[in-house]
Amino acid sequence: MKKLLLIIIVVVLTTQSGHAFNRAVIDSLEREMASAVNTADSLAIAVNLYDASSRERQFERANTAFDLARRTGNTGLKMEMLRNLANINTSDSLFNYYLSCLDKDDTTPEQQLTRLYIKIRQNIEAARNSSAETSRERVKEIMDRLESPDDIDVLTRLEILFSLCSYLEQISNGELLTDHLKAIGDIIEAMPEKLDALTTLYLTQSSLTYTSMRLLDKAVKADKRMLEFLDHIEEGYHAKGRKFKDFAYGRYIIYRRLLGNYEALTPDEVDEYHSAARQAARTEPLAYKDFTRIRRPDMYYYMKHKEYHKALPLLKFEAHQTERPQLLYVRRLLVNCLIEASQATNDRETLLDALLLSRNLDDNEMTRESSMRYKELQLQYERASHKVDLLKLDARKKEASRANHRTIYLIGGISLLTVIMTLIIIAILWRKSKRLNLDLKKVNAKLTDERDTLQRIQADLIRTGERARIADKQREEFINNISHEVSTPLNAVVEYSQLIVDCIDENKKPYLSKFARIVTLNAELVLTLVNDVLDLASYDKKTLKTEKHPVMASSLIEVTLDTVKNLPQPSVEIVNRIEPDDNLILNTDPKRVTQVLYNLLDNAAKFTTEGTITLDGRTIADGNFYEFSVTDTGIGIPAGKEEIIFNRFEKLNRYSQGIGLGLSVSRMLATLLGGELKVDTSHKGSGARFIFTIPIR
Repeated sequence: MKKLLLIIIVVVLTTQSGHAFNRAVIDSLEREMASAVNTADSLAIAVNLYDASSRERQFERANTAFDLARRTGNTGLKMEMLRNLANINTSDSLFNYYLSCLDKDDTTPEQQLTRLYIKIRQNIEAARNSSAETSRERVKEIMDRLESPDDIDVLTRLEILFSLCSYLEQISNGELLTDHLKAIGDIIEAMPEKLDALTTLYLTQSSLTYTSMRLLDKAVKADKRMLEFLDHIEEGYHAKGRKFKDFAYGRYIIYRRLLGNYEALTPDEVDEYHSAARQAARTEPLAYKDFTRIRRPDMYYYMKHKEYHKALPLLKFEAHQTERPQLLYVRRLLVNCLIEASQATNDRETLLDALLLSRNLDDNEMTRESSMRYKELQLQYERASHKVDLLKLDARKKEASRANHRTIYLIGGISLLTVIMTLIIIAILWRKSKRLNLDLKKVNAKLTDERDTLQRIQADLIRTGERARIADKQREEFINNISHEVSTPLNAVVEYSQLIVDCIDENKKPYLSKFARIVTLNAELVLTLVNDVLDLASYDKKTLKTEKHPVMASSLIEVTLDTVKNLPQPSVEIVNRIEPDDNLILNTDPKRVTQVLYNLLDNAAKFTTEGTITLDGRTIADGNFYEFSVTDTGIGIPAGKEEIIFNRFEKLNRYSQGIGLGLSVSRMLATLLGGELKVDTSHKGSGARFIFTIPIR
């Protein structure tokens, strides 16, 4: 443990000195940039700043260097910075902008390959953001294009293959993916003009794919080639005077990935890559952060050398970092290492914990593997079915062609016979035409009579329509008048019945209060029916309006509950589960919201003889909507009737109160308020639940 602590201290000290040196270099370059006298000098300094900067600043530095390269006409640096920006970027709009920066008339190999690289990066990001279903559809489209008889040039085929592999990664890790990866490698190897960015992209994708499939030998081979290739690229940059250009962080990631595949490495190779990873962490801030915080290179190093007592505490910490996003194969590797280390150190408690983690991973892997295999088989089946359909279609086309020739001959013979028959028929018709002229005169006279009759009928229809319009207006006036004429005496009946109760002796009040309550409830029922009919009439004529203004939600709920407190039977309790919130303001029509809630609570009271009627509410959709729910313990709604009950005059129980307009009017009002009203079909247990949603603003 002391040795490990000493190593960490040395790494920290050397890293701090390395980072301080980098900071000094960048400060010096920034001073030079500020004093540069021309654009060409600024470009050289901007490129050095990009090379020396950490990954967090590279996007900004690359934009500056790209702008200067474009202004000075330095095409080589312009292409390089476009590729660097495309490698950092994940935005589709920026990819399109980078493509537009390429000259359409410039067909140099470097520009063509740069355009290809940007398109490949754009396709990769699109695949990463696609669902499994979209990926499957895109795979079928791309494979159809690959198999099309049209000639496809090498660069287009390379773009299509990269896109295919990107989408295949979302649905399959089988032979289909590795076969097309190999095809990409063969094309890049045979290309006369090379682009370093394309080669690194291919090697990185190959390594990640083979590592996730646990094809360790192939993964290690790809990463070793990548290290050699980075050395080659770096030498080229240094030969051009780019002394600050290095790939420290990229190498660190490769070293870490190689160490993760330590089972396919020799002990000497593990020592070499572990030392190299530690060296990269001294100069690269992101590598230093990863090396000192996550410590994976140390874990793999200790596991390879069977220093389990050193690896175990690191593994225990890292394996339980569930909030840290990790690839599935990395989690599997860490758990396997934890099992091996706990067994070797006889740590039974950690072993049990690791086995539980392993079982959960096994379940996830089996589910994922089964899903991926199923999708791959489904894709292959659909491809095979598609080919069979094409063959059948080709056969049908050939048969249809032969049938068309036979049909043409047959039609020719029939046409000749038809011409002969036509001449005969013309002669016969000419003789009949004389008789028809006479018949036409009779028909014309008859049509004249029918025209006069139709004119009379039309006049009658006009008069009937006018009477219908007058009747419709009278119906509307009658409904409005009857509402006033009914509500006035009903209110008087309610008030006088209550007055009678208030004026009698105290000992008789409870007895008469019961009947006064019955009178009040029936009066309210009649008023509700009349108001529902009025609302429907206004809605049909497009005259029903809402008056929205800010209202406190708590006040609205309090008024509603006070209105319906006498609706249910004594054995039924109305429960308000909405937490009071004086800060919640609804911009809505409080009258209409109260009307909908009243109808829902009234409907629940009709069909609930005992138990509870619960009013609940919550804010949904990122605070844009408020959702009320009314749940009862009544008889419920039969399956399949969830939408029928919203029809006008629809009553599932013909003996229940009302005429079947309450729910229809409520849904109509919810729509006018910009919300919705529906039955919660996921509700379990007795009774029913209605959900009423309105916008908050």
